[in-house]
Amino acid sequence: MMTKKRKLTLGIVLIVIILAAIYWMYFSKPSPLPTKNQLVTEINEVFTRANAEKIQNTIQLDDKHVFVPFISKNNEYGLSYWVWDMYKWKVKKIDTTGEPMIWKVDKKDPSTFHIIWNMHPNDRLRYMKFYLIRKRGYQITAGNHHYTPRIQLEKKVSLEEKSYGVLKFPQKWAAIKEANAKVMQARQPDKLFSSWMPDHSIYIGWIPYDESNQETFPEQSVNGNTFSDGDVETDFVHILNESELEVAAE
Repeated sequence: MMTKKRKLTLGIVLIVIILAAIYWMYFSKPSPLPTKNQLVTEINEVFTRANAEKIQNTIQLDDKHVFVPFISKNNEYGLSYWVWDMYKWKVKKIDTTGEPMIWKVDKKDPSTFHIIWNMHPNDRLRYMKFYLIRKRGYQITAGNHHYTPRIQLEKKVSLEEKSYGVLKFPQKWAAIKEANAKVMQARQPDKLFSSWMPDHSIYIGWIPYDESNQETFPEQSVNGNTFSDGDVETDFVHILNESELEVAAE
């Protein structure tokens, strides 16, 4: 018959083993990313429509999130999102075309947001301009009047050297997003309701420009197919027209 002391010892050992396993699974240092050939194989196994053929690069966003742009056998320029999860690298999302997307590494922290893209060379783009825009607004809440001035910030990105790239949210953009979220929550009486409602007053947009510095539409880089396991937070970047801009962006 097992004594109380022995039961206690076995219980402690079991707890230590469980804690060690949890630490190893969730907090262990990520191993090196698989080889490019292995990345291609896994992309195609997870999403056959991707038809990936060539990995262009692997771009580390942090130690557990990697952006991997690729070219398919159909000559499409796509995006793949890799995350260190449960002690292995997993592809969480695949886009067969490379229009700009926002990857929210931590959806609660705008400073972790990155815009990623992989534009098709046939679109012959020279550069893109990204914008953070907050709409002008007026609201009355509980008898209090609130006026919200418009914000329009610009970031220009060249496409002359590479079709793909990453733009981490500038510090000012992240600060505005975070501050705006706090203001919106404070104005919403129902905190539970406001916590999951999207804020449409502030958004990220972009305008692509061709080799003649003219506004254009990137037909080869949009309207692709997408796979997602639902475990990665992303958002669209709204394509804009110059007519939607109000003043010269900062």
